[in-house]
Amino acid sequence: MKKILACVVVVAALALCGCASTQGSTGTASSAVASAASTASTTSSTAAQFEIPHRYASASEGKDLLFSNEKYYAGFSQNDPGFRTDMYKLVHFTVHGTDYTLPSSVMEYHISNPDVEHHDSSAVFRINGKDVECFADFITTRHFEKEGDSFFGLHSTALVPVDGSDLYYTPDQAENFYEVFGRNTEYVIDPEECMADNFSYALTYGTEGKDGNGYESPEIIEGVIAYLSH
Repeated sequence: MKKILACVVVVAALALCGCASTQGSTGTASSAVASAASTASTTSSTAAQFEIPHRYASASEGKDLLFSNEKYYAGFSQNDPGFRTDMYKLVHFTVHGTDYTLPSSVMEYHISNPDVEHHDSSAVFRINGKDVECFADFITTRHFEKEGDSFFGLHSTALVPVDGSDLYYTPDQAENFYEVFGRNTEYVIDPEECMADNFSYALTYGTEGKDGNGYESPEIIEGVIAYLSH
């Protein structure tokens, strides 16, 4: 039943993009990756309007990335625990299988994210000169107190100690934050979202990256492609 629902999510994502299918992947990814990313190249003549984010060169590129991103969630991570475990390892997170409880200090600012089904993984962050094992959560930096407050201007990542302490750290307090998450995406609110972006980049751009400019953390992309090539 869950796999059926996963397929429905993917189809819905495609419908929102205004396409019945998307262009296949580009770049120098292996044939296995290209096969995983490719679909038929025809699009509906009655496609809905698709707004192109400023970071995309074209609507086609945006659709490719969105399709690959949703494929990561519904087609793989949320239905294959082994896949999820191996993807998280690429950003130094270990999946434990049991969800951590959000302490009250985090719950006060917690933002619910339907793409993140579990808080059951952790990584080691260097904080105040000490190694602290933490899990990640999506939070606001403060309460929405006035008209005009922007959701996208007030969100951050909470690094929550797994020992049950009622506190959290922010990314700027972790010396190795980007060593853990890598620098391929700024969407580093959780290993799930971070790897969804890396997965979509691997399928869309291959190992060479957007416009052949490579990646700041190429080992993550190489890990994704190596996994899919087996």
